[in-house]
Amino acid sequence: MKIRILMILFAILLQVSIAYCQSNLNEFPVLKGKYFGQIPPGDTAKIFAKDLISEKGRFEFGVSFSPNGKELLVGTQERDTASVIYTKKTKNGWAKPKKTSLSNGKFTNEMEPFFTPDGKQIYFAPFNQWDRIRLWSVDISSQGWVNQRILDTVVAAFPAFYPVCSSNKTLYYSNIDDRKIYKSKFQNGRYAKPELVGLPFGFHCFIAPDESFALIDGDLNGLGESDICVVFKNKADQWGKPINLGKRVNSEYSETCPALSHDGKYIFFSRYNEVNELSDIYWVSAKIIEELRLKQ
Repeated sequence: MKIRILMILFAILLQVSIAYCQSNLNEFPVLKGKYFGQIPPGDTAKIFAKDLISEKGRFEFGVSFSPNGKELLVGTQERDTASVIYTKKTKNGWAKPKKTSLSNGKFTNEMEPFFTPDGKQIYFAPFNQWDRIRLWSVDISSQGWVNQRILDTVVAAFPAFYPVCSSNKTLYYSNIDDRKIYKSKFQNGRYAKPELVGLPFGFHCFIAPDESFALIDGDLNGLGESDICVVFKNKADQWGKPINLGKRVNSEYSETCPALSHDGKYIFFSRYNEVNELSDIYWVSAKIIEELRLKQ
C-alpha cells in the first residue's frame, strides 16, 4: 500500500516538474540593451534574434526601428497572410513580439512598416486583395496608433509597397505595376506628383536619410538570385552604378528588403535560406557602405 502511495506521489511530482520546465521554456527571455538586446554583428552578416524575431516556418521581411531605437516593427508572412509584429523596450527589457494591426483591423494583410524619421507616423502597405494594395499611414500619439488613412491620392494611384522616406520626408516606394522605384517630394503638407527615381533596377529600395545613397535588391548575375547592392549619388546628383555588397552580405540564396537601423550603424535584410525558401532577418555592420564609398 505504501509503495502504491509513493508511486502516485512520484507521478504527481514528475508531472509538476515537467509543467514547470515547460513553463520556463515558454517564458520569454530578458532582453536588455539596444537592437532587441542582441549582440551586434561584425563585418559578416548573421541572423537577427534567432527564434525570437527570425522564427522557423514563416517569412520575415521589412525591419524598422523607431527613431529612438526603443520600438521595433517587422513584417512577417505565414501561409497566405501577411502581418506585422511589434515589440518595445521597457524598463524591464524588450517585450515579447506580438502581432499588431496598424490599420486597426481594416485590412487582413499588412506589410513592410516604416517609422518616419520624425517619429510621428508609420507608413505601411495593407491590403485585402493583392491588386488593391496601397500605401497607408497611421499617426503615433500618446493614445496609441490613430488616424489610419491612405497616404496620399497621387501616391495611391497604383499598387505600391515598401515605403521609405528621407529626413526631409521625400517618399521612396515600389510601383508594383511597372516594378520600378518612384519618389514623391513632401511639399505644402502633402506629397507631390511621383517621379521615377532613375535607379537601373531594384524592387525594394531603402534611401539614406540624406539621400546620398540607396540600398537596393535585384538580380545582378551575382552570388544569388537576388543580391543587396548600394548605389551612390555623384557630384552632379546622379546615380552611379550599383555596387554589390559582396560575400559579407550576399550568398547563394536570395537577399532582399534592405534597411538601415535607426542610427545608421547596421544593415538589415531578408535572406531566403530557410527550408521551402522561407526568409529570416539578417544584419551586418554598415561600415561596408563607407568602405565602398571611399573606393569610388
